[in-house]
Amino acid sequence: MADYPPSEQSLESLVPGPNMACFRLLYAIEVGLRELLIRSIDPLGPRAWKQRLPPDVLDAFRQAIGYERGITWTSLVPHHPLYYIDFPDIRKVIDKADNWRDLFKPVFGRKGMVLECLAAIEPIRNRVAHNRLLSQADLAIVSRASQQLSSAVGPGGLSQLAMNPTVGDALPTRFAALRREAESAYELSKSYRPIHLLQWPHVQTQWWFDEDYLQHSVLSISAFFSLIDEYEALPRHRGTGHRIEAWVKSTDLDRVYRDALAEFDIILAEVRAP
Repeated sequence: MADYPPSEQSLESLVPGPNMACFRLLYAIEVGLRELLIRSIDPLGPRAWKQRLPPDVLDAFRQAIGYERGITWTSLVPHHPLYYIDFPDIRKVIDKADNWRDLFKPVFGRKGMVLECLAAIEPIRNRVAHNRLLSQADLAIVSRASQQLSSAVGPGGLSQLAMNPTVGDALPTRFAALRREAESAYELSKSYRPIHLLQWPHVQTQWWFDEDYLQHSVLSISAFFSLIDEYEALPRHRGTGHRIEAWVKSTDLDRVYRDALAEFDIILAEVRAP
């Protein structure tokens, strides 16, 4: 009687050779290209990916992330937003005029080569996704596209890029640490003591600190830390204590803090959902 569950070896022998080989190549191509997009766009700013997506692709991202947020967070690995665009959309992002000019022409040189490679492998990718049998001709097309794209990318090619997918590790821990920093900052400000933020300067530049990605506003959290940034910038030499006290009393810090805590509680409840 056959073993159950089946061994990895028996499962691998079940998958036809061209399908297995194409899957490996397609994984490296697709994940590698997504990482190339991320590494090209993210240095432009934490929300640059929104500006650099064509409008229809951004709309499709919002639909895709909205669907996934209906699944419990604890069963998900949170990926960078550019992992939620469809495979044909990768071609659209590269082809977008400002993206090609500023970001991808220096990498690939010839736009026609990139677009032709992606167009050629798209139907094969769809056949792999639906577990339809592939031919040796399909494998040859994917292999050629992989070689052309990887050669353009440079040392290590797309496989090297695909080795490190951009994911948001430990989001509950990151948000909990930021909430604790907000609590500490509020208490210090109420007693007019110095504050030195450690979490916020880093978090505000992260791709996952975004209302579209989290499917919840982060405006109240941002507003609170903006006030704390103002507080930190107040002069603290001799004779300025009254100015700090006057600033604290003149701002709506209490209300902004309460709003920020409410926002934290909602987001933390969602990212910790069992």
